Amino acid sequence: MGIHVDWQQKRQVVHWHILVLSLVVLSFVGLVESAYGLTVSDGKVSEPAGEPGQQRKLDVGPVLGVLEMISCEGWQALPPEVFGVSDSCRDNRLDWNTLNVIREFRATGMATRSFQRGQRLVVVRVYHFSDSQAAFGAYTILRSGARSGVLHGDASSEDDQSISFWQDNYFVNVYTTSDGDDEAKELVIWLADKLSGAVGSHAPMPPAVATLPPLDKIQGSERLLMGPFVARLVAPVPYVATLLLNCALATVSADYQFRQPFAERLRLLLIDYGEPVLAARIYNQYASELAKFHRADKQSTSSLFKVFDSYLLCQLQGTRLSIITGAHKRLSAEILARQLVF
Repeated sequence: MGIHVDWQQKRQVVHWHILVLSLVVLSFVGLVESAYGLTVSDGKVSEPAGEPGQQRKLDVGPVLGVLEMISCEGWQALPPEVFGVSDSCRDNRLDWNTLNVIREFRATGMATRSFQRGQRLVVVRVYHFSDSQAAFGAYTILRSGARSGVLHGDASSEDDQSISFWQDNYFVNVYTTSDGDDEAKELVIWLADKLSGAVGSHAPMPPAVATLPPLDKIQGSERLLMGPFVARLVAPVPYVATLLLNCALATVSADYQFRQPFAERLRLLLIDYGEPVLAARIYNQYASELAKFHRADKQSTSSLFKVFDSYLLCQLQGTRLSIITGAHKRLSAEILARQLVF
C-alpha cells in the first residue's frame, strides 16, 4: 500500500515556521535597539548618531573643542579623530602595548590630530581617563624622554622629538616624526602649552607615590600600576598573577641605585591592599608559590628567595606588600627594605 504525502500541506507548515522565526528575530532586534540604543541594518550594528560629536566630546572632555579649533600658520591641520578603546581594537589604531595599557587604566576616550608641512609631521594624542590617578599611571608608563626642564601640566617629560605630560584626568603626547627639526619641535612645544591651558584644572600627585622611600631613588623611575599587564612591563616579578593587583588600592614601583656598600640597581614594587587580612593571605600565597621552585628563607612576614642569579625579598607590613628585585647581594635588598616604614 503506498503512502500518500500532502506536499501542499507540508509547504504551508514550512512557510508558517519561517514566518514565526522571522517574527522572533525582528522582536529580538527591536529589543537590542531599545535596550542599548543601537541601530541594526544589513546585519551591522552601529551606535546612535545623536547630536554631532556630543557623545564623543563627553568621552574626551573639553579639550576636544580646543583641539578641533587649533590652527597653525604654515601647517596643514588634518581633521581630528576621536575614538574609544573598542575602536582601537577593531582597526589597530594603537600598538598592542599602548592599547592594553590604556585599557588597564580605564581610558574613557582618545583624540588625535596631525599637522603637516611637506614631509614634516607633528602628531597630538590626547587620552582622557576616569580619574587623575589613572591618567598619572598611564603617563608614567607611556611617556617618552626624561623630566623636562620646563614643566607642562602637573608632570612632564621631554626629548628631542616629543613632549609628554599629565594634567588632571589627561595624558597628552605631542611628537614629531622629524629628527633634529627645530621648527617642528617649536610646534610641539606650542601645542603642548596650548593643550595644557585647555585642560585648565590640576590634580595633586597620587598619595601612593609619596610612600616610596626617597633615599637612593632614581628620579623619574616612579610608576603607578593598576593591573597585571603593566606590572609585567615595568616590574616583571615572578608569578605576578598571584599578587591579585586588581584587588589593590594602589600599586607603585621605582628603581634605586646603590653605590655603597655595593654598586647595585634594585627595583621596588609596593602594593597596598587596604586590608591587613587580604594582604597577609596574598603574601602567604605568593611566598608559598615561590618556595616551590626557588631556595627560600621564609618567615612569617619576610621571605628571601634566590631567583636565578639575584635575590628577591618579599615583606608584609600591615596592609602593604613590598617586593624588592635585582639585588645581587642579599644585604642590598635588606638595606632598601629597612627604609619601608609606614
